[in-house]
Amino acid sequence: DPMAQDKWEPLQDRLVSLLGRQPEIYAFATYDAVWLAMESTLATDESADFNTFKLTFESKANTTQGVTGATVLNPEGDRFYAIYDFWGIQQQAGQYNWVTVARYNNESGILERY
Repeated sequence: DPMAQDKWEPLQDRLVSLLGRQPEIYAFATYDAVWLAMESTLATDESADFNTFKLTFESKANTTQGVTGATVLNPEGDRFYAIYDFWGIQQQAGQYNWVTVARYNNESGILERY
């Protein structure tokens, strides 16, 4: 989510310095998922059953702005808000590179083509 750049960019910079390369995008989604799991674990009693943990997780997810943006869940437990990038190969300076050619925001229903 470009609106969450102030959160993901410092994490990305740190990972680049540690890894020596760009991290996979899934690293950021995993970061948010692990963060939510940890927050939910800390917020529930050790004797809590699974349903209590699940409700806590859903509550935390529905109020958290992670490095990937809003982590609100739909009734099926998937991310409610999502931004999808579409990639294509384009020639730039005599070389072929993967570039973002479009972006779809499921909240607004807008497809931007570049």
